[in-house]
Amino acid sequence: MHHTLYVELKTQLTKLRSQTTRGASDWRSKALHLAEMDKLEGKKFDHLKKITEAENRRDGVQARLVEARDEEEELNRGKPLERGEFDRQGLLLSIYRKVGFHPIYASDQTKTAPTAPFKSLNCVPASRKRTTLHRVDEAYLRETGQTPFWTAEQLWKAVE
Repeated sequence: MHHTLYVELKTQLTKLRSQTTRGASDWRSKALHLAEMDKLEGKKFDHLKKITEAENRRDGVQARLVEARDEEEELNRGKPLERGEFDRQGLLLSIYRKVGFHPIYASDQTKTAPTAPFKSLNCVPASRKRTTLHRVDEAYLRETGQTPFWTAEQLWKAVE
C-alpha cells in the first residue's frame, strides 16, 4: 500500500515538473534572490522619495495659489478710488491689466516712473496662453505711418 502511494506521488511530481515553465537551471540561488530583492527595495525607496518630494512641491504651489487668490480677492473687494493708493496712472495701469494689456517701460530706471510714457504693450488674450508685443510709442507710430485708431484696433484684436 505504501509502495503504491509512493509511486502515485512520484508520478504526480513528474507530471508537475513537466508542466512547469521554468527549468531547474532558471532557479536563482538564495543570495541572488536576496540581492535582487535589495535592489528592488532600493528602487521602491527612491520612487517613494520622489513621490514625497513632488507632493511637497505640489502642496507648496497650492499654498501659494491660495495666498494669491486671497490677495486677489482682497484687491478686488475694495473699490479702486476708495483705496487712496491709486493715482490716475495707477488706475489706468490697473484697467489696462484687467483688459489684457501690460505696459512695458524702458529699462532705464529714471524713465519707469508711473507717469513716464511706455513704448510697448504686451497683449495677453483671454483665450490663449501666449502674449504678443506691440510698440505704441508716438515716434514709432509716426515713423511707420500707423494711426492711433488703427493701432487701437490691432490691440483689441490681440486681446480677444
